Amino acid sequence: MSLSIRNILFAVPLFCFISIVFTILSPTPAQAVTGGDWRAGNVIDDGVFYNNNDMSVADIQNFLNGKVTCDTWGAKSSEYGGGTRAQYGASRGYPAPYTCLKDYTQDGKTAAQIIKEAADTYRISSKSLIVLLQKEQALVTDEWPWSIQYRSATGYGCPDTAPCDAEYYGFRNQVMKAAYQFRRYATYPSEYRYKPYQNNSIQFNPNSGCGSTNVYIENLATAGLYNYTPYQPNPSALSNLYGTGDSCGAYGNRNFWRLFNDWFGSTRTPNYSAQYIDVANYSDSSKAVSVPANKLNPGQRTFMVLRFRNMGSQSWKNTGHGVIRLSTLDTMISPFCDNSWISCDRPTTMNEASVAPGGVATFEFWYKAPAVTSHTTFLTNFGLVSDPIGRVGGSTQFQTTIVYAPVYSAQYLSVENYTDSSKTTSVPANILSPGQRTYMVLRFRNIGNMSWRNSGSGAVRVLIRDQSSSPFCETTWVSCNRPAEMNEALVSPGQDASFEFWYKAPATSSDTSFLTRFGLVSDPISLIGGTTQSQTTLVKASVYSAQYLSVENYTDSSKTTSVPANILSPGQRTYMVLRFRNTGTINWTSSGSGVIRLLTNNGTSSPFCDQTWLTCNRPTELKGSTVSPGQDASFEFWYKAPMVSSVTTYTTRFSLVSDPISMLQGSGQIQTTNVIP
Repeated sequence: MSLSIRNILFAVPLFCFISIVFTILSPTPAQAVTGGDWRAGNVIDDGVFYNNNDMSVADIQNFLNGKVTCDTWGAKSSEYGGGTRAQYGASRGYPAPYTCLKDYTQDGKTAAQIIKEAADTYRISSKSLIVLLQKEQALVTDEWPWSIQYRSATGYGCPDTAPCDAEYYGFRNQVMKAAYQFRRYATYPSEYRYKPYQNNSIQFNPNSGCGSTNVYIENLATAGLYNYTPYQPNPSALSNLYGTGDSCGAYGNRNFWRLFNDWFGSTRTPNYSAQYIDVANYSDSSKAVSVPANKLNPGQRTFMVLRFRNMGSQSWKNTGHGVIRLSTLDTMISPFCDNSWISCDRPTTMNEASVAPGGVATFEFWYKAPAVTSHTTFLTNFGLVSDPIGRVGGSTQFQTTIVYAPVYSAQYLSVENYTDSSKTTSVPANILSPGQRTYMVLRFRNIGNMSWRNSGSGAVRVLIRDQSSSPFCETTWVSCNRPAEMNEALVSPGQDASFEFWYKAPATSSDTSFLTRFGLVSDPISLIGGTTQSQTTLVKASVYSAQYLSVENYTDSSKTTSVPANILSPGQRTYMVLRFRNTGTINWTSSGSGVIRLLTNNGTSSPFCDQTWLTCNRPTELKGSTVSPGQDASFEFWYKAPMVSSVTTYTTRFSLVSDPISMLQGSGQIQTTNVIP
C-alpha cells in the first residue's frame, strides 16, 4: 500500500477510511478518462454492472496475477519508517507472512473463485467486484495486505458513522454480502434512499455543509452505487482524478468509475448487447414435460426455450426495423432447421413486444434433429441479431447435441384372431380349413429410436419374413408378403403399434403345417430388427363332405303350405327345400370355381326336371354366398312330376357336387315319388 493508506488506517476509524478518504489506490496509469467525462447520473451502465459473464475464474486469476508482486515476508523497506515492512507490520500487530489477493484462499477456494461465485450467484459483474475490492481496501494491488483488509474487504457493514459490524467479517462473507446487496438494490429499488429514474439530492461529503446537487439517476446500477457509497465527487475531486481535492471531497464513487475505466475500459455498454441466461427443453409447446436436448434421435423434435438479458442501452422490440431474433450465428443453414423457423439461420423472434435494458427476452422454437447415418455431434452457437442492423454483441449459448444413428427395432407383443373385423368373437388360428379366413391382429412395441409412420417414405408394415409370397395371401393385403400397414398414423419410441388383416388358409390336398414368421419393415428403408412372431398353422386337407339333414315340400316358393312329395299327379309341381350340413374342411360357395350345387342320381338326368333347373341333373345351387365347415346349407327348387299313362314309382337320389371339382362325400337324400295319372 501507499504511505497515505497506511497512515489513514491508524489516523481515522476504518469506516471513515473506507467511504471517504481512500484515494491513492494504485500507481497512476496513463489517464483513460478525465473529470469532464464524469456523469453523476450514470456512473456505470446496467449492461456492464450486471454482466456476470464478463470474466471466468481463469480471467480473474490472470488479472490478479498481473497486478502485484507479493512481498510475502515483508522484506522490503517500510514506506512508514522503522525498518522493513515486516518490522513495521509487527509493531502494529500484523506480522509477516502477508498473503496477496492473487494467492489468498478461504475454505479451499481462491479469491478468484470466491469473486466468481458471488458474481454468478447474484448476477453482478466480476469486474465490478474486483474494482470494489480495490476501491475499499486496495487489495488488488497491495503487496503486503494485512488481515484487517480481508476482514472488511468490500466495506460491507461499515457505515460512515460507526465501526464495522463483526457479523460481516471475513473475505468471502464480505464479497458475497456486497454482491447480494447490489442485487437487492436492483430488485427492490423503491426500498432505498437513492432511486433510479428520478431526481435525487446527493451530497458531496458526509459533512452536509459541503453541499449537494440534484442528480437524475439514469439506471439501477448507478442508484446501487450511491446507496452503497452515498456521495458524489465535488469539482475539486474531479479535477485531480488520481489524488485528492479540497476538504469537501469524497472519492468512493469517483474511484470506482476511474478504476473501472483504467482497468477494464468504458463503463458504457454498446447500443445492443446480450447476456445469455439459460435454456430449457420440453417435449412440446405446452412446456409441461422437460426433456434433454443434448442427445436426440434423427427427426426428434424438442421445444427449446432460450432466455437472454438485454445488456445494451437500447430497448429490444419484436417487430419492425431492428427486430430482435435468435440466430444460429456460425451456420447459414442449421441442420436443426424446422419448418416452423423464420429461416434456417433464424429460429424465431423474441416473444415479448419490448424488452428494456436490464430486462429478459424469451425465444421459443422447435429444434429438430437431422437425419444421420452414424452417431454425429453438432455444435450450434445461438446468439441474437437485430435485423437488419447486425449481430447483437455479448454472450451466446453453445448447444452441443449428439444425434444418434437411426435404429429401427421392434418387440413382438401379442396376436389375436377373430371371426371378422368387428373383433367380437375370438377364434384359434392354429388349425384352419382350406379357404377359411380369420381376422388377425398383431401388436409390436417400438424399441428403436425412430418414430414409425404408416404412410410416405419409411411407412411401417407387417412383413412375412423369409417368404416372397405367403400362401395365406388375401386380396386385401398390400402385397403377398406385406399383409398390412400400421393402424396408427405415428408411433413414437416406447409406444405400441397394431396391424390388422385377413389371414386366409390355402387349398391343400393333405393336412399341411405352415410356419409363418411375422416381422416389420420400414418401406423402402430396411427391415426392422428385434423380435418377430412365428405363427404355426395346420391347414387340414381339402375335404368336401356333406351330411343330409332334412327335406320339406311346399305348394309354392313362399313356403307357407306344406305338401307331401311322395304322391304326385303328372305335371304337378312342389317347391322342395333340402338341407345339408358342411362336414368337410372347405367353405362352400355359391359362385366361382367349386360352387356347390345339388345333384340328381349321381349326375344322370332326372325325369322331375323343371324349366327352372340349372340342368336336368342339377336342380339348383347353394342358397346364400358362403357356408363354412360346421354350418348348414339349404337348396330350394321346383320338383315337377313327369307325364305318365299309368302309376309309376320313381326313386331320386339327391347329393351335392363342387363344380367342377368333385362329388361331395357323405350322406344324400333318397326321394321316392309315385306319379299317379
